Amino acid sequence: MHSTYLSVLYADTRNILRDSSLVLMLVVPFLMVPLIRFGGTALIELFPEVADYAPMVILLFGAMVAIFPAFVMGFVMMDEKDGGINHVLRVLPFNLSKLIGLRVASMVAVGMFNSIFFFALNGVVSIELVKMVVLSVNVSMLAPILAFTMLCISSNKIEAAAVLKGISFVIVIAFTQFFIPGGLKYLLAPIPTFWACRSFEEINSFGPFALFSVIGIFLQLVYLSLLWRVFLRKW
Repeated sequence: MHSTYLSVLYADTRNILRDSSLVLMLVVPFLMVPLIRFGGTALIELFPEVADYAPMVILLFGAMVAIFPAFVMGFVMMDEKDGGINHVLRVLPFNLSKLIGLRVASMVAVGMFNSIFFFALNGVVSIELVKMVVLSVNVSMLAPILAFTMLCISSNKIEAAAVLKGISFVIVIAFTQFFIPGGLKYLLAPIPTFWACRSFEEINSFGPFALFSVIGIFLQLVYLSLLWRVFLRKW
């Protein structure tokens, strides 16, 4: 039984490697490291006032590299839907929920690796290892949420690309909370990345950092659970 799941995941990997655009999505996160590490440092040297915005930029890029797996796996599953393979998967002798769970786990794992790699080597903002891992968990959970939303709403790859762009824009809106004073910023609280931003703001205060991180992860688990049920009904 385990070999069946591994075979499907192996097939996913082959499908990804055959598509140059998907391979590019896997490579781009690693290209962002030298871009920020050297370009960001040079920019701060030229314009020291930019340093005030460095934490926001680092978190934004850390979230971006974490959600690239959503694009990759989302398009693989959309290809399955277009080709009718999703119907075949339903009748194969294994639990579909477990297969989807493995794909979710792979998205989160790759997203975590990408964000930890980026946070560790960004060269602009220093982050403690434990807090780096917590932040990476927080932003990497966005990947399956994005993928499920795309798959639940879209009927083809063109629509999927448009949906992903729209959702990504909503996620980026949460970063405006850095510029919103007082309690007004909490109007953005339903957006998962809002809590990652709040965690990052309180990264030097263990209590608030832990609280905001837990809220963010819990909120994303709620969204993921709801989307999981919708997805399994539609898939």
